[in-house]
Amino acid sequence: MPVLILTSTKQDFLARKIAKQLVDLRLAAAVQIREVDSFYRWQATIHNHNEYALTIKTIAAHFSKIEELIKREHTYDIPQIIMLDIKNGSVDYLRWIEEQVS
Repeated sequence: MPVLILTSTKQDFLARKIAKQLVDLRLAAAVQIREVDSFYRWQATIHNHNEYALTIKTIAAHFSKIEELIKREHTYDIPQIIMLDIKNGSVDYLRWIEEQVS
């Protein structure tokens, strides 16, 4: 089943490193990186800074391996790692995702 996994990093180079590893290892068909402005509470303080959000296009069966890779490479104590089901989409595109990670 095709899914999206979301994470983010403070550093552009780290976002690119994670993206490249995921595609190289065929854990992701594609990874998009966007610069975002993040607001969040951490240790009783509100923070605001730029981050690099990664949208990872993959299949549900790869979640554990992707989670492991992100935790190993990441600098955050608790990185965002969220999997979203794709309920519908272009049949051809969803098939392409599955072909790239199989």
